[in-house]
Amino acid sequence: MTIWRAIFVTVSFVVILEIFQIIPILLIEVFDLTAEKHLVPIEIISTSLNLLSFYIYYRLFIKSPLIETNKIRTVHFSSVFLIFFIVVGIILFNKIFINGYNYIFNHNFTVIKSTQKISEFNRSAYFYLFSSIIAAPIIEEIVFRKFIFMQLLQKNSLLKAILVSSFCFSIIHFQDLSNLLPTFVWGIFLSVIFYQSKNIIYPIVTHFLNNVIVSIFAFYNNTIPTYFQEIKFSLLYWFITLSGLAIVIISMKVFINKTKKAET
Repeated sequence: MTIWRAIFVTVSFVVILEIFQIIPILLIEVFDLTAEKHLVPIEIISTSLNLLSFYIYYRLFIKSPLIETNKIRTVHFSSVFLIFFIVVGIILFNKIFINGYNYIFNHNFTVIKSTQKISEFNRSAYFYLFSSIIAAPIIEEIVFRKFIFMQLLQKNSLLKAILVSSFCFSIIHFQDLSNLLPTFVWGIFLSVIFYQSKNIIYPIVTHFLNNVIVSIFAFYNNTIPTYFQEIKFSLLYWFITLSGLAIVIISMKVFINKTKKAET
């Protein structure tokens, strides 16, 4: 796959998703479905359309098997435990990019609108949680790691495949400029985890854990990220941020060594 082809299939993914997400918006506007009693049906429709849009994208572009069942059996608990530390470390380290953007552009930290649904928890939030915590990690990892990254790897160097697939991954999370670089960093680590393990389950688990933690932050009114904003660029801030980077480096080294041993 060429770089331009990778960007094209990424834009196609976004377009297909957005086309199907117009339907619930139109239903709300046309039939005035703003009352709380309509939240659950709208979330059901929205979640179903998300899955349908992925199925259409899969039939048009991917076509290959989604997840090999034999790979699921080779997932080790100790590796998942390491992934948890990788996730926590990246979350801590990534705050430097968000806070740096806010500082440079004098932009106040805000919770992304999609996660604000959880802070006012109701029955409709269950469907949002399914979409963001279960469906999104599976769908996005299949698209950006198993499909785009692997296709790029056939015609490009490893570094170029990682960077381009990570850039494509950041494009679909472009709700805010401050979100662009953190998701790009996430894409890099997810690609490395997939490349080293040769198992799509590991990046799916990584993505899942990140979304779970982000959802917990949103449920508790974003307390921890807000605290990061208040102590920005102090000695404690740099200690926490660099500790996150150290946790990632150590955990990634151990994870890579374990996956190499598993292959031999």
